[in-house]
Amino acid sequence: VPNITAPNPTDTTTGSSSAVAPPTTPAPVSSTAGPLEPLPPGWEMRTDQHGRSYYVDHNTRTTTWERPQPLPQGWERRVDNRGRVYYVDHNTRTTTWHRPNAESLSNYANWQEWRGNRTLEQFGQRFLFPQQQSSAQDNDPLGPLPVGWEKRIDSNNRVYFVNHSNRTTQWEDPRTQGIMQEDPLPEGWEMRYTTEGVRYFVDHNTRTTTFQDPRGGTQKGPKGAYGVPIQYERSFRWKLGQFRYLCQSNVLPGHVKITVARDNLFEDSFAQIMRLQPFDL
Repeated sequence: VPNITAPNPTDTTTGSSSAVAPPTTPAPVSSTAGPLEPLPPGWEMRTDQHGRSYYVDHNTRTTTWERPQPLPQGWERRVDNRGRVYYVDHNTRTTTWHRPNAESLSNYANWQEWRGNRTLEQFGQRFLFPQQQSSAQDNDPLGPLPVGWEKRIDSNNRVYFVNHSNRTTQWEDPRTQGIMQEDPLPEGWEMRYTTEGVRYFVDHNTRTTTFQDPRGGTQKGPKGAYGVPIQYERSFRWKLGQFRYLCQSNVLPGHVKITVARDNLFEDSFAQIMRLQPFDL
């Protein structure tokens, strides 16, 4: 009988499958008892010289004290062209390097449910605000809104306007948009809006359209803190904040946000990664 040093549960042996020795880590004591399911294909249970049971995986030539559980329904074990074992979930058409078990699948299902509920909640907050009518609407000094427009208030008590004609929303009051000082369009030109509310221009002289303002060089007035004209700054500030919020809220699991300085890239990234918990990575 060959005398082979006992490997750790995750170590591999270079000999034949019959020469695999038991792991050296003390065997854990199981607190539950019940009928045992058959071992997965390629596995074998053995007993060491102290009467302790261990398990041999002939597929990877490794040993472990823990009894392997069969793969859940719809899962398959495969090996890539580099000899690495991975698992295929035919239910969701996804792959993973980690062997699935009942606990991990339950945690993943709970996470999926939580993420779906959160997405619906965010969608509701963004697009399904309860309609709130101002009691002083009749006394508005600007007069009634144009046909097809509606004034609403979001959950943060911010006033915005809904254009039911093209199903868009905006912060600017449509009754004051025309007050901006702009030169008239050249003869034969017309300004229109797409279904998404994007402005474009029609040249009836050449029967062409463009997003470029034909009045080129039109004075847009002084610029605000964000480098855009003051009259657009409020809308731009909200869109910028909303964009950053959505980027942060829709982050995928297993991804973390790291803020570093250009002149201190390695040190900043190393310090932040070392402060993270293993499950965040």
